[in-house]
Amino acid sequence: EEALRSALDEIAQLRQDAEDMLQAAKAESASLREASDARLRELEDLHQAAAVGGAGASKAAVAPLADVHSRGATSLEDDPECVEAHRIIDETNAMLAQLMSESQTATKKRKQEILKQIKTLEESAEFKDASRLIEDPVAERERRRLAKCAEAEGEARAGLKRGDVGAAEGAVEELAALGGEVPRELEDGLKALHDKRAQVEAQEAERAAGARALASAAGGSDREGLPRALA
Repeated sequence: EEALRSALDEIAQLRQDAEDMLQAAKAESASLREASDARLRELEDLHQAAAVGGAGASKAAVAPLADVHSRGATSLEDDPECVEAHRIIDETNAMLAQLMSESQTATKKRKQEILKQIKTLEESAEFKDASRLIEDPVAERERRRLAKCAEAEGEARAGLKRGDVGAAEGAVEELAALGGEVPRELEDGLKALHDKRAQVEAQEAERAAGARALASAAGGSDREGLPRALA
């Protein structure tokens, strides 16, 4: 009887724990739902402001989300990189506006999906790169240059590790062309690879010459040279 009471108490405790966990999960779900609904309401307000205010208001309303189209760009309109950045921003803004419009009549489940899509668009590497370029072309170009320099240096080190003179040399040349500083260890490594390759080529040339001399002597055209060839 005592064991039965103990088992029943344990079952009751498990039920209570399960109920507590369920209530906590519901509270967390409600909190997340409120946060996402608030974000969607914010997006809807921005979209409505853009629709009411016309083109000027549209840029002002969408700017907190995405639009850096007009900031610092007038003198760079003919720059190919900036033209491409504007295209990416315009296309992203168009997709954001479409999603915000759809969210006004969407179900709660669909609104959750829309929120995820908006976040994906806003946080995409392509969109962020384009936005940075329009906001501050000088800083963004420098960031890209440094990234390319780091990539070229990595390829040079990998080439040296493999013993691939061509790949290492090409990467070092690219690093120098980008204005990057070529580390002394890369220069020393390249020199060592060149010296090693020259040594190997010299040995191969010497062996080839010896083989030709041996073949000539063995064929009878230079019997006096046969001992020298064998030596």
